Amino acid sequence: MTPLNLQDPITKLSTVSPAFAENLRRGLGIYSINDLLWHLPSRYEDFSTITPIKNIQIGQQVNIFGKILSIEKTRTWKKRMSIIEALVSDNSDSVKLVWFNQPWIEHKLKEGKYIFASGKYTAGKNGNYIGVTFWENIYTEPGRSVEAPEIVIEKTEDKPLLAIYPETEGITSRWLRYIIAQALKRIGEISETLPQEVITKGNLLDINLAIRQAHAPKNLDEANKAIERLSFEEMFLIQCATLQSKLRMSNHKAAPIQMDVELIKDFLGRLPWELTQSQRKSAFQVLKDMEKTSPMNRLIIGEVGSGKTLVAALAMLNAARSTSLGQTKSGWQSVIMAPTEILAQQHFKELARLLTPFKLRIGLFTGSTSKITPKRLTESSMPIAKPKLFKEIKNGEIDVLVGTHALISKRAQGKSTRSTSSGQATKSSLLTNEPLRFKKLGLAIVDEQHRFGVEQRSILSKMQQELHPKPYTLYPHFLTMTATPIPRSLALTIFGDLDLSLMNDLPQTRKPITTEIIPIEEINKIYELVRKEIIAGHQAFIVYPLVKKSDKMALKAAEIEYEKIAKEIFPELRVGLLHGQMKAKEKDETMSAFKKGKIDILVATTVIEVGIDVPNATVMVIEGADRFGLAQLHQLRGRIGRGEYESKCFLIIEKGGNPSTSLRAGSKRLKAFERLTSGPELAQEDLEIRGPGEILGTRQAGLSEIILKALKDVALVEKSRETAKEFLRLDPNMKQYPQLSRRIAKISANLHLS
Repeated sequence: MTPLNLQDPITKLSTVSPAFAENLRRGLGIYSINDLLWHLPSRYEDFSTITPIKNIQIGQQVNIFGKILSIEKTRTWKKRMSIIEALVSDNSDSVKLVWFNQPWIEHKLKEGKYIFASGKYTAGKNGNYIGVTFWENIYTEPGRSVEAPEIVIEKTEDKPLLAIYPETEGITSRWLRYIIAQALKRIGEISETLPQEVITKGNLLDINLAIRQAHAPKNLDEANKAIERLSFEEMFLIQCATLQSKLRMSNHKAAPIQMDVELIKDFLGRLPWELTQSQRKSAFQVLKDMEKTSPMNRLIIGEVGSGKTLVAALAMLNAARSTSLGQTKSGWQSVIMAPTEILAQQHFKELARLLTPFKLRIGLFTGSTSKITPKRLTESSMPIAKPKLFKEIKNGEIDVLVGTHALISKRAQGKSTRSTSSGQATKSSLLTNEPLRFKKLGLAIVDEQHRFGVEQRSILSKMQQELHPKPYTLYPHFLTMTATPIPRSLALTIFGDLDLSLMNDLPQTRKPITTEIIPIEEINKIYELVRKEIIAGHQAFIVYPLVKKSDKMALKAAEIEYEKIAKEIFPELRVGLLHGQMKAKEKDETMSAFKKGKIDILVATTVIEVGIDVPNATVMVIEGADRFGLAQLHQLRGRIGRGEYESKCFLIIEKGGNPSTSLRAGSKRLKAFERLTSGPELAQEDLEIRGPGEILGTRQAGLSEIILKALKDVALVEKSRETAKEFLRLDPNMKQYPQLSRRIAKISANLHLS
């Protein structure tokens, strides 16, 4: 039989047909033998001990093997929940197996076939039963040949555990065990990626032994050691990638911007409040970073409402008023990019309020709007044509530019031109497509963007004029800010190339927000509470999952519910509507009216989850709350409780429905959210409930399932990071390890590291 290589396509295995290969590719991302062997079990079932049915006891967790005698499907009367029952017999007795609310299982079971099953033996009103937690069809009796011989388990302790894998449509764990066993028989010696000194120091298994033990361990200790070895390798590679990125960034040149202590005292002295301790610490870290000749590359993770924008404003003021390179007035420009127009508009207004007293000029550029603060403070802002705005930025007349992704769009780079019918670009079109260039860009800030990629970073860097005839480019200092809770293990790994600042304390005047889960049947009680808050002079948000009604999802939509809220429920109150599909001008007008108190209740979608700051808003009602993630709920709840008033957040859930796995997870999320208020605690809870793949977006993050699981292990993350630091200290360019270097380069590309 021809030996296999790791790079061989999966179809090299004789049992993998083109149809199965397509299922493996589409559902599990398995293209090659390497992908297959690194598709590790998510857990193991120990069937080394099979309990005869006659010996099982009430309350006991048991494994059984038997023949299916009959199958029955019923439905409960009250909850309308489906129940699948199968009567199974071995040579000693028979027992009823029960699956709750999994109707699809009926089509997987066959009378006369054999089954492995595990679960708790329970006493019920209609007789005793095993509530099945795991099961697998077997198509013959133990000891006889089957399609996959390795899964037949005899009563002996030296037989393997049963590996259970992430599955997809048409691909079961049983079939995966079979083809993986085939691949392991034909694969040659797998070469090591890790340096021998790392393996020895970490007391790690050989790669070949680790792969075999991971798929067919004799016991859990073997399984755990194998998974730890493979997880450590993947984590070590990511840590090397992020640390190398950090090293490369430190080799770039940036303008050293000195901290102006007197200017900072002046700025802080004009504020009607004192900075929190974490604001002071974060601001100091940012300002000290900017004094260096290499670019700052810092991430501020802050609680919702912790004052990250104020720290950014302080840094931008210090940059604009700085002196450097022997000049009396140097002045470096800043740019801040926000994910939505609403947040960009708010940043523009807030920065204008904070910085125009220091004679800084602020500009705004989004996909639909261009504004500036005037040279003479006769009004707060004025519209400006894009070509004129770009010209003022290029000439250094704009100190701070606020924008959305329009800042780095092709339009901003001058790559799109309008042509006449003859195909010639007009004079006005050439002017319009003048690219965005800064005279002296010293600071770039990205708000609520977890990973600002190489391409975008490069675009911002090229927005400068050439300041010096020297052969290097001056990079701007980079600051990233987020209020999304990020678990410590993710911060150390995915964002390992960034220096971290944490802002977890809120202003002392803030009062805790009360959160409560409310069934939809009690919504009228919540409406009355909203009415009382409005009468007391406050305002409220009511958030819906959708903008428009969907045929595919039975969820409420903001546009339809707005009509009902405004005309039927609160006809005496002023109700507004805000969602992402509205024109920019309409959104701006609605938000402005809400902030000025001209709207009592704002019906909205999640477009409000970032950048809305209305201290008078004290109630947040979230309909279909189980459809939102913890991070999103945390952001929405952060829209209230910004003043000195007590605030309340209500999570409205539908009654009944199909308690599927996703909905059960949703219920777990909501209970955690009701109990917890701090970002770090919610981040860890989110990691446990959903896993890092859901938090980051597996495809987007470019991470393997091994890493996604390992990210829950903070000790492993820290161990791999320390090992990577020591290894790179001795050989930063990895000249002795070309294979290792190539794998790390691939990871860097997937993670968008600079």
